[in-house]
Amino acid sequence: MKASEKTVARQFEKWKNGEAGFFDLLADDVHWTVSGRSPVSGVYDGKTNFMERAVNPILSKLKTPLKSELISLTSDSSFVWLHFRAKAIAQNGEVYENTYVWEMRLENGKITSGIAFLDTYELALLMNQQEKTMYRTIEETKEYIGMWVTKDGHIRHELLPKMGKRTTD
Repeated sequence: MKASEKTVARQFEKWKNGEAGFFDLLADDVHWTVSGRSPVSGVYDGKTNFMERAVNPILSKLKTPLKSELISLTSDSSFVWLHFRAKAIAQNGEVYENTYVWEMRLENGKITSGIAFLDTYELALLMNQQEKTMYRTIEETKEYIGMWVTKDGHIRHELLPKMGKRTTD
């Protein structure tokens, strides 16, 4: 096992065990690409840029930490490929699960470039999640059109979703 592969394996284990973040390995001037067409897909230059515009927005959608499971780890003279699956509970209570392949170049024990391949459909669902409202009250959701007092002094609520012009008697 090459030194760069050992470095990635060690950091993955620390991340998996909740002892450290995997992205602690990123060089400050990392060049990272998230493949596909998800809300966070794109090219990021610099660790701060990547963390603020891609990683943190993803993590903010999760209620629980990602639980990762190594599938494979390989390397050659230029790259390390990390293949893993991860699962967490999203803020809306749904399960987020994805499989990733990260191609990384390391120099002096730091990741200087990487490309993340993943199911961007699943990532888009996570990023565009809607909060479940099944167990929330109408007062919490404010999903009623209005409230008014009738001529005879009764309080009325229109509780149905607005589908067009409302008519009253």
